[in-house]
Amino acid sequence: MKELITHFDGLHVRMYCKESEYNKAAQYVANKIFENPKWALNELNRIKLLSDQFIINSELLVKVSKDDNKTVLRQFKKTSLFNLESQVLGAGFTWLTEARYELVTKKTIEIIQEKIKKSGVDENALNVFNVLTKSEKKSHIHNEEESLLKVVRDIQNNSSIEKMFLVKNIAFLVKHVNQCKDATSNQIVDLHRKWCWLSYGYTGPEKKIDEYVEEIKKLISEKTNVVDLEKIKKDNDKKLRLEQGRILSVLKFNKKELGIINFVKESSYIKDYRKGGVYHGMYCYKKFFDVASARYGVESDSFWSMNPFEVENLLENNIKINPELLRKRANSCVLIYKKNDLKIIFDNEEKELLESLVLESGSGNNLELKGTPVCAGRVMGIVKLIESTDDMYKMEKGDILVSQITYPNLLPAMKKAAAIVTNVGGVICHAAIIARELNIPCIVGTKNATKVLKDGDIIEVNANNGIIKIVSK
Repeated sequence: MKELITHFDGLHVRMYCKESEYNKAAQYVANKIFENPKWALNELNRIKLLSDQFIINSELLVKVSKDDNKTVLRQFKKTSLFNLESQVLGAGFTWLTEARYELVTKKTIEIIQEKIKKSGVDENALNVFNVLTKSEKKSHIHNEEESLLKVVRDIQNNSSIEKMFLVKNIAFLVKHVNQCKDATSNQIVDLHRKWCWLSYGYTGPEKKIDEYVEEIKKLISEKTNVVDLEKIKKDNDKKLRLEQGRILSVLKFNKKELGIINFVKESSYIKDYRKGGVYHGMYCYKKFFDVASARYGVESDSFWSMNPFEVENLLENNIKINPELLRKRANSCVLIYKKNDLKIIFDNEEKELLESLVLESGSGNNLELKGTPVCAGRVMGIVKLIESTDDMYKMEKGDILVSQITYPNLLPAMKKAAAIVTNVGGVICHAAIIARELNIPCIVGTKNATKVLKDGDIIEVNANNGIIKIVSK
């Protein structure tokens, strides 16, 4: 695409481009995937390798932050390159093909529908799609939960430590853990070190060790049978594999069709994996900026208002940007990217540009909303609009989470939700991936749910057919 516009409005970010250019690019990538799914799978593997390198190099960036200027500059450039490459290539397969028209997933569902029709079996195409495209690979969230449950299991096997977690308050337990006087404390510290970035997002904060201690105490107080939980998960995985095998034996996809289905399965996993890599990177950047702040005489938060080239200029030539300019950018600005030209505007110039954009809008008067059902189920509950981590305090267990889009920072709220509804997204968006992992009803792509629905509304989410009904306002 010739031009991309990104509007930074505090913590909210929106991207804009010409519809004709977007459509052309999205169709081009989708066609390439359908023509050669093997090539597409290789590209997904490349995205994972780039994400792995970003994770490794962002950790190295923190380690070398006190080294000489040349070492720091070299590592920053390397880290930023892997970040850029993984995000650009990753966006080609997810944002382009899925965000607006779901070109790949809709075509895949059409393939499944045709096979069901030919086979004459009684199957629901969306259910078949969800089963066949659920990855057997473990997500970051899954791995964190496994690590947490292992700590709980080990505590339950040590009566004195278990008693301490039952009778002592959180403040005492956190102090005890931070002093690292026993193996259990070291386990919890290691759990925190390894996974605290998972809900960091782009702006943080990371998960505190207090939160892990609180989760562990809750699970122990509830006498959670970890062994049974782990067995249930293994049994569910086994059932999924068996169901996948059954469907494949009945529908008999050809090699190319299987390649397309495997691509969707892998892209769903890679999208979540890549996002995790990005949030790990943002967490490491923050640590690096904190160290670089004192060294280069720039406020730590100011780094977030610079583009990578400006940071490189600071590290290499000690060229600083006017603090007032950075404060304006932090408040609101627009970044315009045209080929190799990068421009940042704000104030009147920003306002005029945003007012000139022709954007799609939706009505706010519907009593019924429609979207794409991505995880089946039917529930009724109270609406909570959750747009950022600042809104998560509103969320109670059993509420229905409604958002423009979801991201890992919102995971604690998503875990409490009886259902999830979003304005944008497709079958392999973040909300869909998490809903399927949590097995809760989810409808995405409603376009204007956050405009129609308000906190406290009671709605029925029918994720069997993609319809949301307002019961009372």
